[in-house]
Amino acid sequence: MTSFGNGDRVILYLMICAAAYFMLPFRIYATFVTVSMAVGLWCLHYESSYFERRGIKSPKGNILYGSSLDVLNDTILFDLRNFQQLGTKHFGAFVFGRKELTTIDLDLLKEVGLRNFSHFTDKFSFVGHGGDNGVMANILDFLPGDDWKRVRASVTPVFTASKLRKLLPLINQCTEKCFGLIEKHIESGEKLDIRIMLGRVSIDVAGQAGFSLDVNPHNEKEESLFLKQTQSSLDGIVTGGLTGWKALAATLCPFLINKMKFCLGVDISEHHTHKFLNNFMDQMYTRRMSEPLEQRKSKGDIFQLLMDVVEEEEGCLNDDGQFNGGRRRSLYDLFSFGSRKPSIAPQMRRQSVAGIAPGNVAFPQTMSRKRSMSKPELFSQAFLVFVSGYDSTVPTTLRMILYMLALHPEVQQRLYEEIEEIMGDEVRPEVRYEHLQQLKYLEQVIQETLRMYPVAPRVNRECVKEITIDGIEFQPGDIVNIPIYAIHHNPDYFPEPEKFDPERFSPDEMAGRDPLAYIPFGFGPRSCIGMRFAQFQIRVIIVRLIKKFVFERAEGSPVLPLKLECGELVKPIETLYVNVHHRKTEEYL
Repeated sequence: MTSFGNGDRVILYLMICAAAYFMLPFRIYATFVTVSMAVGLWCLHYESSYFERRGIKSPKGNILYGSSLDVLNDTILFDLRNFQQLGTKHFGAFVFGRKELTTIDLDLLKEVGLRNFSHFTDKFSFVGHGGDNGVMANILDFLPGDDWKRVRASVTPVFTASKLRKLLPLINQCTEKCFGLIEKHIESGEKLDIRIMLGRVSIDVAGQAGFSLDVNPHNEKEESLFLKQTQSSLDGIVTGGLTGWKALAATLCPFLINKMKFCLGVDISEHHTHKFLNNFMDQMYTRRMSEPLEQRKSKGDIFQLLMDVVEEEEGCLNDDGQFNGGRRRSLYDLFSFGSRKPSIAPQMRRQSVAGIAPGNVAFPQTMSRKRSMSKPELFSQAFLVFVSGYDSTVPTTLRMILYMLALHPEVQQRLYEEIEEIMGDEVRPEVRYEHLQQLKYLEQVIQETLRMYPVAPRVNRECVKEITIDGIEFQPGDIVNIPIYAIHHNPDYFPEPEKFDPERFSPDEMAGRDPLAYIPFGFGPRSCIGMRFAQFQIRVIIVRLIKKFVFERAEGSPVLPLKLECGELVKPIETLYVNVHHRKTEEYL
């Protein structure tokens, strides 16, 4: 049931006052208004002091909407400022009409995200779940409880190493397409905006790998309609399309917004392009289902892999639609600390805690299984793959890695030497899976960049069952925020956090550090399922670029520390320009 927000309460109060004006004598009406306002203000004040009454420090927020606007304006600043000013490892705040505890206490995070995961299985989002509510409503990260378990179990086999290896030639080809743009800047001597260049590469990979679709990102005059509509649909994706006044309305009046949707059919989170994208994928699904099986299997893109998983699992259902058997080992099993002991080796447990999880993920056989994925759910997961290539996880991380290398030529040179040592002096080498496994310093560079600039400033877990941890009471609906940026910039875990130093992730350094101090993709069962695909792309693209080109910071471009746009995603505010030169000119004549 949707909870009442303070805005809902104010609207209800005004409606009662309006009715009372026509029904009561003026003196009684005036007394009623005065007393009810006093009682209402006292209740609001009492509610806003919830955390202080429990001994948890809290920033002062607006009596109606708490700290919602502060979080929307600058999440990173809000977290860092409160940890510094309040001098504590966790603080409470009212945000989006809910009680939120934000903590950098790694022991508490382990209790929430691992040992007591069954009490915190959900994530809070503005998006309505399930049904045919468009591509946003069924994205895995937004699904609750059993729906999330079921869909994740179906999606995980798509991102195994064996499946990703088949995409290597495609990623190599997409990377080579951007060489022409770089060559033009070298010839003209103009500085290069790496956001544009890397964005085109990553969206090309997402289109080809996701749908076998050529979105033509390198030709702005002829780019595909699908690409244009996708770009238009991405505003506020983390908040389900809610930005500005819509986000404020959802914060203050969740009950009213919910009733408008179900009673009047008015959905403020609906975006006009969501229907286009849903129809586009529905047509693709129908077309592929009409093709011969061998022709479909030959495509090998992620959309087809998702279709294959659905077909395979539907083959395991009996006539009543129940799951017959065939059980894959799961993250849910591995992190259940109740009656079943964890069955994962210590060395694998360390990786899984930080989100680098074993490949196959499914969920307990005891869970009722009516189906694997519905068509809307399949479309949402395919859409998310494409989204990751458009000004999101992959292009943003690529941009920051390349700029850090431009700012630190000694790191770039060491990385180049490692690439040369592993790959040899081939003129136009294709990156192979074996190469990626041996490039250890590349991994350190990527990890340090994601430490400094994680894609999301924070993630959350929503309590679904009452529990008390370390004396802190959690009720259903309460939120625990995991401030990734604040954890990654905590000097207790990373001295001189604003300094770029890949040696932080050498084997010796990592051995002495809690794995939860570095969680760019989250951790535990709710970690990002697409991280392996994202890292796979990033490694290939960086290797191809560094082997062929030298990148230097262009004059006038920013130096560290970078000014960040800290909303839903962590991005630099200023444009990052670089100068580019051939690494070895004679090799590319």
